[in-house]
Amino acid sequence: MVSRATSRRRRGFTLVEMMIVLVLTVVMALLVVQLGSHWSDNARLTRVQAQLQHAYDSTKSAALQNPLASTRGESAATLCLLDGAFAVVLGDDCAAHAVWSFAYDAVVGVSLADPDSRCITLDSAGVAIAAADCSTDLRFSITTGSAHVENKSF
Repeated sequence: MVSRATSRRRRGFTLVEMMIVLVLTVVMALLVVQLGSHWSDNARLTRVQAQLQHAYDSTKSAALQNPLASTRGESAATLCLLDGAFAVVLGDDCAAHAVWSFAYDAVVGVSLADPDSRCITLDSAGVAIAAADCSTDLRFSITTGSAHVENKSF
């Protein structure tokens, strides 16, 4: 005959089982945090890329409307990459009053293909032209956290 003490199993969790559950919970939490930051970076990148495209489209629209009556080959409108903002100005002076602007997060890095330029100038036909400190190369790069786009063109 088996005694009652040996036939009964103890109820509850052992320390090893609790440690396994704790480790699995921590691993899952770390994965969620990592995926969350990646999703956030991708969303920020997509938003800034769309705004940069909109800025370029607005620049081209302003150039084609040509309110300054610029001739072909002269600056009609400029897309300026300022610190933390995009601006569209008439002419080629980035210090002039912007007809359109958008501020973006400071953690986002935006650059043109030409590392020394901070603007793209378009003539009355919407063609990129050479201007002081402006690029004729229509490629750009955007970086934020773990997400990046390199050498994308308008």
